[in-house]
Amino acid sequence: MAETTSPPAIPAEPDELPVGSADSPSAGESAVPATEESVSSPRAIWLSRADQHAVAIVCCLLLSWAVFRWADLSRWGREPIEIARLAKQEYAYVVDPNDATWIELSLLEGLGETLSKRIVENREEHGPFRRAEDLLRVRGIGKKTLARFADRLRFAVPADEVSSESSDSD
Repeated sequence: MAETTSPPAIPAEPDELPVGSADSPSAGESAVPATEESVSSPRAIWLSRADQHAVAIVCCLLLSWAVFRWADLSRWGREPIEIARLAKQEYAYVVDPNDATWIELSLLEGLGETLSKRIVENREEHGPFRRAEDLLRVRGIGKKTLARFADRLRFAVPADEVSSESSDSD
């Protein structure tokens, strides 16, 4: 009689094989054991081991060059940075005491929060200042205090004075 080979035994219950085990077939595979020809050794998809070493060496060389160049440009940390070598520049903050808020006035040298608020209160009570000496009417401002910030004041000519000056010249 002819001897027939039977297919490998398929488990009756799906619970007999643990999911993800080496013996369980994955999707699209059959339960037939693999032969030696179908099993391949693990290796890189697109680079051989020698190529990987070459890329690693090139990356290390580029990184070393970048660090060396950065250190060279900074003079190895021996020279001060550019900001420290620049000459100090003073800004010219000019303000009109008739339009400025107390916050803007407090930025002037010699004026603080208290004097700035007094200037604004005085302006609201007694009207605008026409020249720097008018600020002497504010309590707490003397000649020395005024001298500290007088060069930072700008007085705008009121519109009614401009119209009267132009009519006088006609």
